[in-house]
Amino acid sequence: LVDYIDEHGVEREFNVTPHFGSQWMALQYDFVEYLVHSLESRHSFATGLRELLMERKLLMTDETFIPMILKHVHPFNDTLPKLNQDGSLQQLPTMRALRYERMDEHTPSAFGWFPVQQHYDVPEDSLALEVPRPWGPYYLGVYDLANIIESGALFVRKVSVHLDANLVHMLPVDHIDQLPYIQWPREVKVIDVPAWERKKRQHHRAVQEQEEARTKQQQEHDISKEEDSGLDEM
Repeated sequence: LVDYIDEHGVEREFNVTPHFGSQWMALQYDFVEYLVHSLESRHSFATGLRELLMERKLLMTDETFIPMILKHVHPFNDTLPKLNQDGSLQQLPTMRALRYERMDEHTPSAFGWFPVQQHYDVPEDSLALEVPRPWGPYYLGVYDLANIIESGALFVRKVSVHLDANLVHMLPVDHIDQLPYIQWPREVKVIDVPAWERKKRQHHRAVQEQEEARTKQQQEHDISKEEDSGLDEM
């Protein structure tokens, strides 16, 4: 039970049901404002819930604390997706993800999904970018725009001007319709960026070896000429 005083100054006692949710969520401004002001008040529901969890030495993480407030405080609990009795959504959202990223493409998923699209690889000799871990997230480029549009996500990660500056220069946009629908073509494979510094070193070394060989040849010619001149004098 949480003891608190509501916004009308009435003392209340509320039986709280524990709830759990992801910490990757988008919170409305009015809820964030309510939460900040509530935690500043000694007698609010949010403060009473916090003190109850601390008093009982219960786990209080962002995955539990914020969802519990969202589920029990009106009108914010009316902003949550409506569920059927079996736990399924009554209405599917147009946004499948808050952010778009490419993760866990090194192995099939538990639902039988196999990654089939290419992804951008960071050159091994790159000094500007860290090579992604095998499970991601992988860096995105313009060929990922179609999937980004399909996801309806508000944010994307990761992008870098050092890998594909085109995507960096195209974002952000005011509306997703402003993005061109570009996807990975099956018949095109993105090749590695040529290691120009290594190629230049190889070229310089080859030129230096040619000059050294030419110098050596000239020296041998001069020595041979001197020897022939000595024989003539004898």
